Amino acid sequence: MPSIPLSRRPAVLLAVFFSFAAVFLLMLLCMGWTSAWHHVAIPAFPWPYFDMRLVQSAPQALAAGLDPRLSNPGDIVQRPMDYPIVWAHLARLLELRNERNFLLVVTLYVAAYLACCAVLLYRYPSLWMLLAVLSGSSLFAIERGNNDLVIFVLLFAAVSLDSAWLGAALLLLATYLKLFPAFAALFLLRSRAVFCSFLAAAGLYLVVDHTEIAKVTGAVPVSADFAFGIPSLRWWLWLFFRNHPSTSVLVGFFLGCIAIGCGICLRWRIPVPRTADRLAERLFLAGSGIYLAAFTLNSNFDYRLIFVLLCIPWLASSRCGRGMATTLLVCCLVASNAFLTTSLLGLFWGGLLAQAGNSALYIGLAVLLILQLLSRSPQTAALRPACNSLHSTYPPCPGS
Repeated sequence: MPSIPLSRRPAVLLAVFFSFAAVFLLMLLCMGWTSAWHHVAIPAFPWPYFDMRLVQSAPQALAAGLDPRLSNPGDIVQRPMDYPIVWAHLARLLELRNERNFLLVVTLYVAAYLACCAVLLYRYPSLWMLLAVLSGSSLFAIERGNNDLVIFVLLFAAVSLDSAWLGAALLLLATYLKLFPAFAALFLLRSRAVFCSFLAAAGLYLVVDHTEIAKVTGAVPVSADFAFGIPSLRWWLWLFFRNHPSTSVLVGFFLGCIAIGCGICLRWRIPVPRTADRLAERLFLAGSGIYLAAFTLNSNFDYRLIFVLLCIPWLASSRCGRGMATTLLVCCLVASNAFLTTSLLGLFWGGLLAQAGNSALYIGLAVLLILQLLSRSPQTAALRPACNSLHSTYPPCPGS
């Protein structure tokens, strides 16, 4: 089949995206919430936007003099709220106990997330981006109504803004809401003053409210199914192999793989993915920073893989290192579609494939991020890969 002309590609991809959205909305109206989601291999609760029900019930705990992060009796299944306390105050302000208000607020930020996805498809049109936007992790985040979608919107806006100071302000707001966005700060490296100012402000917040971290992380569940991260990997290995390697062993294994990968790329000057698009570069720095920190520090349900979407423009639009870029894009799609692979291959083989995809993605993104940061430093000019300097004419890259 002839390929789609480049000038028409955004229109075609957006047409597919909006067609899927329209058809699925029709399915929701005709079949109901649970049945519609099951048809796209996403397990659904009978209550729409189940994750945000934690926040909806939090004002009830506050009114009873309780901390919803420790005791949240108003929740449907009495789960503690694993978010900063600001979400409970927002729920009270927006009157989310009212079901109509709740559905409206969550639907609005779901729509904002979909708008960001449409912008990414328009700005960086590729089949990779379309498949990632419609992946299981993206649909899972929408079905749960998880507030990671709010963070995604704030982060996308922060990275896209021309003003580094405004971007830092939005990133600080996102950090106040969920803590982990602080690891996206690498995109602020375009201005050393802004980067240092953000670190100082975020550090001051964490020091002043350090008890927040303990309460939030203490409420985060560790899961082996449809989750990623070193704690999830340990738990998955125990469930299926009755082998429970320590965290230090797994960290040492991944650090060794990352060091070997960096050494191979530097020693043989292997072309790595690069692009002259500065926005794509900033998106990559933000998305990879969050993914690598999330994988290292905690167990994360698969909806947090939506932040890997931010890495795809850089990988998919690269003019060199295509082999490495394509490998990581495949790993991204494998990791993001654990629900699909599990439904096709079973819990063991589907889970194994997802864990392998996440592990390979973690190592690959870490190697690329390290090399990217090295290429920015004048002191490491001699170590820069062959593809470091890109001009508007995109000269051929050796080995690509």
